[in-house]
Amino acid sequence: MKVAVNKVLEGTQLNVVARQFNIDRMTLKRYCRKKRLNPNEAFKPNYNNRQVFTAEDEKSLSSYLLIASKMNYGLSTRSTRLLAYEFALKNNKICPSSWIKNKIAGIDWLQGFMKRQPELSLRTPEATSFARSTAFNKHTVREFFQNLKTVRNRYKYNPNCIYNVDETGLTTVQKPVKVLAGRGSKLEVCFLYQRKLEESLPLQEEVGRITSAERGTLVTACCASNAIGNSIPPLLIFPRVKFHDYMIKEGPPGCVGFANPSGWMNSEIFIEWIKHFVKYSNCSQESPVLLLLDSHESHISVKGLELAIQHGITMISFPPHCIHKLQPLDRTVFGPLKRFYNSACDNWMVSNPRPMTIYDIVSIVRKPYTKAFSPSNIQTGFRVAGIEPFNSEIFKDDEYLPSSVTDRAAPDTVTITPVNNMESEMIPAHVNHIESEITIVNIETSILNKVSTSVASIISPEVLKPYPKASARKKKVKSRQLKTRILTDTPVRNEIRLSKEKKILKQPKINKKSPQKIRKKLRITCLGIKNNVNQKLLHNLTFTNDEIFLIKILYF
Repeated sequence: MKVAVNKVLEGTQLNVVARQFNIDRMTLKRYCRKKRLNPNEAFKPNYNNRQVFTAEDEKSLSSYLLIASKMNYGLSTRSTRLLAYEFALKNNKICPSSWIKNKIAGIDWLQGFMKRQPELSLRTPEATSFARSTAFNKHTVREFFQNLKTVRNRYKYNPNCIYNVDETGLTTVQKPVKVLAGRGSKLEVCFLYQRKLEESLPLQEEVGRITSAERGTLVTACCASNAIGNSIPPLLIFPRVKFHDYMIKEGPPGCVGFANPSGWMNSEIFIEWIKHFVKYSNCSQESPVLLLLDSHESHISVKGLELAIQHGITMISFPPHCIHKLQPLDRTVFGPLKRFYNSACDNWMVSNPRPMTIYDIVSIVRKPYTKAFSPSNIQTGFRVAGIEPFNSEIFKDDEYLPSSVTDRAAPDTVTITPVNNMESEMIPAHVNHIESEITIVNIETSILNKVSTSVASIISPEVLKPYPKASARKKKVKSRQLKTRILTDTPVRNEIRLSKEKKILKQPKINKKSPQKIRKKLRITCLGIKNNVNQKLLHNLTFTNDEIFLIKILYF
C-alpha cells in the first residue's frame, strides 16, 4: 500500500496502480487522500482497531484448539464460535452487537481468526474409537519396547531377520477417485421446503462414478515384510468353502490361497501361513527370526506356537489397539496399497463394464501390491515405529495426549516426621526411593497446563471448557484386555495352553435327551388336543418329550 500510494503521488494514474498492485481503487484513493493531508501518516490496517481479542488472547485460544484436536476431541466451527463468545464475556471484552444478539461469535471473526493463526485449518477427522484413543499410552508402549529389547538382546537379530505380519481386506467395491466434472454445488435443502425450491431453483446433478455393486465381498490378504524392505508373497483367503488353484492364477508371484466361508483368518489357515513363511524366509534353529504380529485370536494357538518354535521363530504381540502407531505395515504400506488398489479398480471398471467378482481381485491387486510393498515404504514403516533402528523414545508427549482422558491423579505423598537426628538423616533417602517407585507419569502436567501458565491474567479457554476427563470406575472389574507378550516363551505358552483348555471345558455339553423338532407337516383334526400342542403343530415349533409322545399316539 505504501509503494502504491507513492506511485500515485508521483503522477501515475490511480486506476493503473490499483490494477498493478491488486488493490481496491477506492481504498487506494482514501490512503492517498490521508497521505496528502498528513505526510507522516502510518500505513496500518484499520481492522486492528475492531478486533475483539488481543494477540495473546487469540494465541491461547489457538493453543487450546490444537491440544483438543490432538486429544481427538477437536471443536467444530460452531463450537469454536460459542467458546469465543463465552471467552469474550468472561474477560469483559467489547463484543459486536451481532454477537450479543445471536449469543455466538460471527463467521467473519472465525475466518479472520484462522487467517491470523496459520497453524489452524479446517480438516475432516478420522473416526477413532475410544479404545484405540486411550490404549496407546506410555505404559503399554514401554512394555512393548521392553519385550522387543529383551528378545533382541537374546538373539542379536539383524534387520533382515525382523518381520511384521498383518492382514488387510480387499473388496470388490472400490472407493471412487475424484473426477473432473462440471462446476456447481449440490443444494442441501430441508424436506419441508424441497418442493418450493424445486419450483424456483434447479438442483445441481450429482457426480457419479461406476462401482461394482452397493456392497462388496471381502478377500483377506495376509502380508509380511522384514526391516530391510523384502516381503513374503501374500496369502489370500477367499470367502468360499473349497479352494481351487485357478483362483490365484494371475495373482502376485508366489502367492498362495485358502478358502474360509467367512473370508477371514483363522487358526488353521494361520498355521498354513507359518509353513508358507518358513519356506520363503529360510528360518531355522540356526538362523532364527523375529515375527511381530497383533493379538488376534487366530494368531495365538498352541499348535501354531509349537510350529514356530520348531523353526526358530520368536513371536511378539503388539499391545491391543496400538497397531496404528506400532505396526510398520499399518504405518506406511497398507495405506498406499489401498490407494493404488482403488485406482486400479477404477481403471478395471472402465475397461470391463461388468460387476467385479472375488476372482478378479487377484489380477487387479498384482501391480498395486508391487508398488505399495516397495523397499522404501517398508523401511520407513519400521523406522517410524521405532523398531529398526531401535528407538523406544520415537513417540513424543503430544502423541500420548488422547490417553490422558483416562489418566488418574497420582497418590498423595506420605509424609514422615523424624524422631531424632539419626532418623532425620536416614529418612529422606528412604522416602525418595519410595517416591521414585510409585511415581505415575502424568502427561497433563507438561502439556495440558502449558496454556494456563503462559497466560495467567485472563480466564483461559480450558477453564471455560475443560478438557474431557473420564470418571473413576464404580467397580473394580478384572480386565480381560490382552497385553504385549513374547508368545513363544515357555511361561506365556503354558498360560495360553491353560486358557484354551479352560475355554474348552466351559463349553456347554449337548443334551442327548433334548426335545426333537418335527418338520413334517401334519393335517390337524379336531381331536381335543391341547391348545399349546395344536399351536406348535401349526407353526412347526419345538416340542417337549411329553408332547411328542402324545402326538405319536394321536397321529401315528
